[in-house]
Amino acid sequence: MLVLCASIAFMFERQARAAEPSRSSKIIRIGGIGSMVYASLTFTPMHDLMVTISLIFFMIAVLALLQALYASRKIGFLVAGCGCLVLLIASATIYYTEQYDFALPWAQRASFAVFTAWLVSLDFRVPRLRPGKNEKEFEK
Repeated sequence: MLVLCASIAFMFERQARAAEPSRSSKIIRIGGIGSMVYASLTFTPMHDLMVTISLIFFMIAVLALLQALYASRKIGFLVAGCGCLVLLIASATIYYTEQYDFALPWAQRASFAVFTAWLVSLDFRVPRLRPGKNEKEFEK
């Protein structure tokens, strides 16, 4: 779990660098890395609290990432990200309302798989969220 969380945190770091250096970039970085730090602590006795904090940080990071995609006119990735967000909200609703508990493991797996695929494809397909950015700045 620790390796997985570190990998996803690294993807958020890369996406934050790709976004315009502004508030969105900082929000993506802090929210994404923060969510993975708390997600890696879900195996502690404070599981419910860690899940809640991780979910809040993750939603903030994803919303900032969606805003950066909208600003750079990456509509395909924006729509896919909104779909991922809807699936995550559905999974969180099942978790917190404790209704349809039988569907929770599958909803969590589905939202995890879809978000991971979206983040990986975003990492490969959108190297820079702002066109015309100085590439030498990121080679360091």
